[in-house]
Amino acid sequence: MSYVSVDAPQFAERLTMPPIAEVTSGVAYVRFHGRNRDTYFARTETAADRFDYLYTPDELCEWEGKLRDLAGAADETYVMFNNCRFDYAPRNAAEMAEILADLVDPLGDGELPGHHEEQTLF
Repeated sequence: MSYVSVDAPQFAERLTMPPIAEVTSGVAYVRFHGRNRDTYFARTETAADRFDYLYTPDELCEWEGKLRDLAGAADETYVMFNNCRFDYAPRNAAEMAEILADLVDPLGDGELPGHHEEQTLF
């Protein structure tokens, strides 16, 4: 089992996962849910409505050191974006890949993930 680190809005009056970055196995896993405080606990029509949030470059950079530490301590590190409104998740994933360009494996042609129009996953 692996602990899943989470980036989500923090509330004084409600419980959410704190943004703790820890490795508990050979796999490090981080999920970015966005920081939309208005919809995080709302009963929305779709998940896209609930996780309607586009991270700023500064917010993504807050995780750079943590992600580098995780990658150094784990055999494999996964960073998933669940801010699924519009193109927010792939856009933020591409931005994070640029921030961590020296750690991200190219997808064959030297481009970073998120920069391809079509991708085949195996």
